[in-house]
Amino acid sequence: MSMFKSLQQLPGIITIFHNPQSALSQSLLKTLNEKAIKLGPAQPKSLVDRASKQWNTITKGPQNDHLERYKVDISEGAPTPDQFAFIKTALSIHPMCKQAFKSAFPKWGSAINHVSDINRLPDYKSVFGKKSVTQLIDEGLFVPPLLVDWDNSLIAADESSLQKMLQNHSKSTEI
Repeated sequence: MSMFKSLQQLPGIITIFHNPQSALSQSLLKTLNEKAIKLGPAQPKSLVDRASKQWNTITKGPQNDHLERYKVDISEGAPTPDQFAFIKTALSIHPMCKQAFKSAFPKWGSAINHVSDINRLPDYKSVFGKKSVTQLIDEGLFVPPLLVDWDNSLIAADESSLQKMLQNHSKSTEI
């Protein structure tokens, strides 16, 4: 998580490039939403702490004890040029990113065996052109779901890589 967001205690953002017709995409979205919320601090035990909480409730209104680990951004479109460039840079961060790229972009992902192969990937226009998401999917150029953790520079495309991605948010938001 970036230092600026940490200082402000703002949650990061995870985008899912979502295909509503895909069972895998539905499952990943469900997991993402379920893990986004965590319970807040335990109820105060001492009399002073309980009185303080009650006073705060009276003066400030009820407080939400649920905190967000991250915000979920759902996109049913293809990545923008800047997002695609970011996704390409994530390939050198963690091995799971390479596997996710291969899954989401099968035509170009099959050409990636080493980090140096990233430089030979096509640019945005040659991948997407002016095609609709449906055309991209039909041609096998883009196969959602694809999840992007912008703060940790990670991408995922299946349940196990999503779980690894979410471990970063569990660590960074401990109470």
